[in-house]
Amino acid sequence: MLVLCTGFGPFGSIKTNPSWQAVKLLAERKVADVTLKIEEIPVDYAAAPKLVQSLWDKFQPDLCIHIGVAACYDFIALEQFGNNEGYTNPDICGRYPDQFCCVPGGEARLRSDLDMKKICSDVKKTGIKMEVKVSNDAGSYLCDFVYYTSLHMKKNPTIFIHVPNVTSEKEMETLVDSLVCIITAIKGQIDSKK
Repeated sequence: MLVLCTGFGPFGSIKTNPSWQAVKLLAERKVADVTLKIEEIPVDYAAAPKLVQSLWDKFQPDLCIHIGVAACYDFIALEQFGNNEGYTNPDICGRYPDQFCCVPGGEARLRSDLDMKKICSDVKKTGIKMEVKVSNDAGSYLCDFVYYTSLHMKKNPTIFIHVPNVTSEKEMETLVDSLVCIITAIKGQIDSKK
């Protein structure tokens, strides 16, 4: 299974984005029957959708995993929905998307085909040390914007995972272990539908 996995670059007070740090470490891990392609996405409304589209075209992944940081979380959130509107916070360049939305005229909300509750349940059974929850609101910043962009392409399964702003090496190791378990659970769900 070919998996495209993205993390974000720095923004605001997040000078070293743990989402990108985790993705780079994830690429060093072995996940059974998974080939991982990774990319850093800039926190930029103009550049991000073009890059996401080019990555889908280049890799044609069986699964796309976007990972971003939620500084106020102390858990991992599996995002069920991507929202089209409400992007009123400027990106790192001080810009906003056209009409403050992702796709003008697009559906207000898109749902991932993946069963986040089942993934969450399967991951919890592994005994990982980091809590994993399902979320129905990916926020209204670049995380949600990129998620909606991928969901709108209606290609293959896509998930957005919010991670906490981990700072220590030990916390990062626990986070990456958790992400390996999540990818394994997602792969299991996709394989069971074949």
